[in-house]
Amino acid sequence: KIERWSARFFFFFFGGDWWLLCLLFFAVVVLALWLRLLRGKARSLSGVRVVLPGVVVIESFLDDDEQARVCRVCLEHGYERWVDEATGRLNAWRQGRGRLYDSVARYPASVSRLCSELVDVASGAWPFFLKDERHTHLLLLYYADVRRGLGFHRDDGPIDGRSDAPVVSLSFGCACDFLLKHNDGDPPLTVRLNSGDAVLFGGPARHIMHAVRTIHPGTCPPKVADVHRRVLARAANQRGGGEGKNEDFRLNLTWRHAPELDGLETSDRFFHFGSATRGYLDTERTFGTDVARREAAQRRRDRRNRRKRLSPKEDNLGT
Repeated sequence: KIERWSARFFFFFFGGDWWLLCLLFFAVVVLALWLRLLRGKARSLSGVRVVLPGVVVIESFLDDDEQARVCRVCLEHGYERWVDEATGRLNAWRQGRGRLYDSVARYPASVSRLCSELVDVASGAWPFFLKDERHTHLLLLYYADVRRGLGFHRDDGPIDGRSDAPVVSLSFGCACDFLLKHNDGDPPLTVRLNSGDAVLFGGPARHIMHAVRTIHPGTCPPKVADVHRRVLARAANQRGGGEGKNEDFRLNLTWRHAPELDGLETSDRFFHFGSATRGYLDTERTFGTDVARREAAQRRRDRRNRRKRLSPKEDNLGT
């Protein structure tokens, strides 16, 4: 009997079809994992839509509690840098905005990691995003005056990054109408972005024209509005009294892949250069900050000399 069972055991494992059973078992496990992944992806893709090739909108990426937490961290981080201590005004006060563009390493980690999560979710709908390129810089844009939006522009400046990795934008506060178009003559596509929504554009849409046309007052979630009021009140008290206004606002976080700017943030506040050029950045990387500044100063002197040579008539015409 022992010999008979030994023969059966030997035949099953070495001469039989045991490998077919193993293969069938492996296929069942893979199928179960694949179905589980599909169910998870279906959940993650709810509210995710491709509105144009390379443009993905993610609705309700964060719930109200998460929005309040992230918004508090960003407002506290931003207010220390937006507001001039001497005047109490925002650094972009003419536009009614506060603006901070800096390396992601200088932001709280809880804020910086949101970018990779957004790219992962959006890649389920548009799998052609460059996911391996690290987003290096974050623009924190605070709209204190919701009567003013942002005109059409492209993110193709010298500080906006040079690759096709997606621009990642996350909104808080009042809802807005976000407009997109490829060329000046094209009719714009309007997407409403509520608090907690995100939009990503990369690849064929990396340099698409976009604008914030209208910011809708009274649409800020109550928990986010409460955080905003508390941060304003704390900032007002630190400046010597007063109460924070419970006014409408919009806060936008925009991540970009711009590794060529790494290390330049401390040598110059590049995010305030209204007319920064690639030449300045290239000169600074090659010859140093002093040489780049001397060349920039010489260009400013040349421009002043040219203006002095203009006739009053030409000067009045703005030529």
